[in-house]
Amino acid sequence: MLLGMGAPAEPGITSIGIYSSFTLDVLQKRPTTPTLKQYTIDHLRFTTGSFDYTLKVMTELEQQVRQPPPLLFVP
Repeated sequence: MLLGMGAPAEPGITSIGIYSSFTLDVLQKRPTTPTLKQYTIDHLRFTTGSFDYTLKVMTELEQQVRQPPPLLFVP
């Protein structure tokens, strides 16, 4: 998940613009305790809404990918 990997995932990147100081501080600390990780995940989920936003964007992208390509008109 976001806090266990080396690079921030979409919810973390999305929340940086909204609540930059908290999210960046946690990402820079690279927490190892489950308590801080859970608190941060809850913050991203409930305070910033980053998980909902990410789910919305991913759903829209999936719908675009699953649409058949447009037919090309060739005279």
